[in-house]
Amino acid sequence: MVEKSRMPTRKMGAVGIAGAVTTVLITISRDAFAYEMTPDLAAAVTSIIVFLAGYFMPNATAQENSQ
Repeated sequence: MVEKSRMPTRKMGAVGIAGAVTTVLITISRDAFAYEMTPDLAAAVTSIIVFLAGYFMPNATAQENSQ
């Protein structure tokens, strides 16, 4: 039986980073371009970007899982 690691997968890492990057981009758009995004739109944009990051990040291979 293979013991599961508590380390996050690279797919989860990509999703976390995408959420953080989206938050920074929304803040920059507000400060640099004086575009105030509604909270609903900001949440929708964040959800879409996070979904895309998770969708396109491939799963770890069996070799990567065994390390």
